Amino acid sequence: MAGLQHLPRTSPYWIRRVAFSNPTSSGPNALHLAVQSLTASTDAPRSIALNRSSSSAILSYCYSTSTKPSPNIPASAFTAPQTPDCSNETIAAAAAAAANTAAASTYTKMDPHEVDKESKEGLNDWKLRPPYQMHKKNDGFHARYHASCHCGKVEYELSREEPLDSKLCHCTTCQTQHAAPFQWAAIFHKDDIKFKNGHHDLEWYDPSSKSVEHRLPCKVRCSYCHSPIMDEGRNMILLFPSLIHFKSQQEKENFAPRCHMFYGQRCIDIPDGLPKWTGLNKDSDLIEDSPPEQIKELTRQREKEREDRFSKGEHQ
Repeated sequence: MAGLQHLPRTSPYWIRRVAFSNPTSSGPNALHLAVQSLTASTDAPRSIALNRSSSSAILSYCYSTSTKPSPNIPASAFTAPQTPDCSNETIAAAAAAAANTAAASTYTKMDPHEVDKESKEGLNDWKLRPPYQMHKKNDGFHARYHASCHCGKVEYELSREEPLDSKLCHCTTCQTQHAAPFQWAAIFHKDDIKFKNGHHDLEWYDPSSKSVEHRLPCKVRCSYCHSPIMDEGRNMILLFPSLIHFKSQQEKENFAPRCHMFYGQRCIDIPDGLPKWTGLNKDSDLIEDSPPEQIKELTRQREKEREDRFSKGEHQ
């Protein structure tokens, strides 16, 4: 918007005070009317766009007028004559016209990021709790791994040498969310991670309700490049090893996947010999090329559980 200037929201209040204290035959009341249109509503913009001549005229008026109080001016004072000089009437008329135009079409509303920031003001306690805590010096946190999103705005560190578990998930939600045939996820405690930078650049998504509220369980992404950062559950987090900057082959092997989940929903076959569960591991069936000995062990374990239920009369 070339040729436009923006006055901070505090400026209209200051201009209005000057207008109240410096009435003339027409100018200040007209100026007050223009300013009031900007400040009367809670939906008023943070700034108003005025052309350079109008904004300069308003400021010139505020600096040049006297400070003697006078009684209110009748409504007829709003019909200010158009004159070629910088009289108060011309200034006020220009200000009122510019304000009406701005209110109709040319004002700039609060930046969406600023709106979002203010809407969360007082609700930022999540930044002080795991897993969103910032890593500080001398806090006893031993960083073993460093990870970042694609754009680098979000960075975090991990203190645990090996994840609690590492899995390849083939569920359709992961396929869609990652735009990939499966998701590689490593499970950690929430206090195993601390953010080094960018925890204020995160966004959430709840795939169950399709909501962007921070409601567990949820997906967490960088709000700038939208790289997946983690899945936050109620007790644990699932991190994505592809974001970690491994310094050796051994570090990478620490995150090697141990099984496939929801393999029944797969879109490609992966004959790697790892256990393949139709749903959640240990709560579903092993299929395809899962290790035969593991299938036999699972069958024996479930048969024993069945016999225990029968002996306790729980089958009735």
